[in-house]
Amino acid sequence: MADIVAHHLRSQDTIRIYDPTSGSGSLLITIGDAVKRRMGDADGIAYYAQELNQSTYNLTRMNLVMRGIKPSNITVRNGDTLEEDWPYFDDSDPSGTYDPLYVDAVVSNPPYSQRWEPEGKENDIRFAYGVAPRSKADYAFLLHDLYHLKPSGIMCIVLPHGVLFRGGEEGAIRRSLIENDKIAAIIGLPANIFFGTGIPTIIMVLRQKRDESDVLIVDASKDFEKVGKNNQLRSSDIRRIVDTVTARRTIEGYSRLVGKDEIRANDYNLNIPRYVDSSELTETWDLYASMFGGIPVQEIDALSKYWEALPGLREALFTANNGHCARMACEDVADAIQGNEAVEGYVARYHAEFSGLRRQLVATLIGNWQRVDAPSAEAAVADEVFKLVEPFTLVDKYDAYQALDDAWGVIAADLEMLQTEGFDAARKVDPEYVIKKKSGKDVEVQDGWKGHILPFSLVQDALLSVEAEQLRDLQDEMSHLNGECESLQEELPCEDAEEGDADDSCDLAEEEIAAKRNELAALQKKLKSLKKDAKAQESALEEKTRETIEALTDEQVYELLESKWVEPLMDDLNALPQVSIEGLIKKVNALEEKYKDTYADVAEQISEAERELDAMLGQLVGDEFDMLGIAELRKLLGGE
Repeated sequence: MADIVAHHLRSQDTIRIYDPTSGSGSLLITIGDAVKRRMGDADGIAYYAQELNQSTYNLTRMNLVMRGIKPSNITVRNGDTLEEDWPYFDDSDPSGTYDPLYVDAVVSNPPYSQRWEPEGKENDIRFAYGVAPRSKADYAFLLHDLYHLKPSGIMCIVLPHGVLFRGGEEGAIRRSLIENDKIAAIIGLPANIFFGTGIPTIIMVLRQKRDESDVLIVDASKDFEKVGKNNQLRSSDIRRIVDTVTARRTIEGYSRLVGKDEIRANDYNLNIPRYVDSSELTETWDLYASMFGGIPVQEIDALSKYWEALPGLREALFTANNGHCARMACEDVADAIQGNEAVEGYVARYHAEFSGLRRQLVATLIGNWQRVDAPSAEAAVADEVFKLVEPFTLVDKYDAYQALDDAWGVIAADLEMLQTEGFDAARKVDPEYVIKKKSGKDVEVQDGWKGHILPFSLVQDALLSVEAEQLRDLQDEMSHLNGECESLQEELPCEDAEEGDADDSCDLAEEEIAAKRNELAALQKKLKSLKKDAKAQESALEEKTRETIEALTDEQVYELLESKWVEPLMDDLNALPQVSIEGLIKKVNALEEKYKDTYADVAEQISEAERELDAMLGQLVGDEFDMLGIAELRKLLGGE
């Protein structure tokens, strides 16, 4: 919502934004931050908010002030949005003092399907397109928002799916909004993305005045990641939605521009599946291939994006059998694809294109760390990544964007510390605190050190690799010894068993038991000694790392920052084409496996199993009735 609004208002110098159900004010603040990044002037934004609950109303005011927004740019009301519309006026002179509020953007996430009082509202100018039913105030909030919008403005509101298809008064309002071209876009969101409710929701984007008469419908309900019990939109999911809405783009299985005539034909029902089919394709089986073998050409054609991007690969994998089916031309699909010249060239060209990005990131982020603005820099790098990815059709640009955004969280946090505390912050170490029990209470105590910006492990791998490798070797030896001890303990009888009790699981003689116990004792003694050495080495390495960080040269800091910021990002970006290639390997293997056994093969396997069963039945004995039953079963199986 923030990015959609910010894109629409990108050319304005002064902006008024309004949230009529503001809660704690977080939505309003997020919208303001996005608008501010694009316009560059925080003082050009005026914030208006209204909230019914007294405590959350106070939270809105406090949160806005804490964000450094000028008090003169903040206007917050405590009141019922639907019953007490925005402007205060003097009761003695209502018409003379009436000052309506019209804004550039309205954003809201009102309570869903709340009861309200519609009586007398038919004369309220806010509800010129209809009055919402008493049992559901969803359209009352929507129409209130729309009324306060300037002709050039934009609004986004979160609502339950029911507003798209419910009839009655809501159906009439929806018809009026469509006929008057107020609805610009509908975005279907995943279920369970809001705390407190698992119902699926939508974002509806509306305008007071627009040139188009169609409606963009987006089904973004399948794109999310599971976080605990909730679903969460990833940065790439959000970017995909925003790009689609701002460009009003039709994407098969994801979004579609729907004309007014089609909506009329559907009786103004805007239910998303009527217009966008995002369901997975049902798997089909080719009858000819199932009977005679081979892989249907039509199913190979379905992988056309790979064949277009990798010329000659299809011919290397398949040989023509007839016009309907093809045969595999290789024994190992993975080896044939990975070793193919077109595939190797594709990956090499991708890496070559992205090699320049690494130099650009080093120059921008490390060479200019004092002045770089992290949000603006991320947007610029994202544009460059999109441009670089564009020729490589097998790589989803939003996967690349997600890799960038994942890495950018660390980069932005470090930049903020460096710009706030100075370059010496990279040479600082902080105490590492842990919670320990002391006299029955949890107490925070220091347990070593950690880098303020540069992780100890990074510094050790780069500058103390010999010491770090020695410690790892020692830890590996300890792990190996520990495994040997556990194996010996499993072979030996339990030592705390009562005398005379037999241990059925132990087949060792007394001499063997004594020998193994002596071996176990020796190993445990050695393990104890190694643990002592490891603890001493860990302590020494930690102290040496602390001293190394505090004594780093500027050049070393730059190199370490490159290792922390740039290398992981470039590794993730460079891995993307290989992910696509591995996806193709899975698809081709699946096709081969799908048609590997013909019907004749399966029928022969069934016949063989029947023959084996018949032979087994022929060996059975029983009374007269048993044998009659067995004879009938053998007859059904085709036996004697």
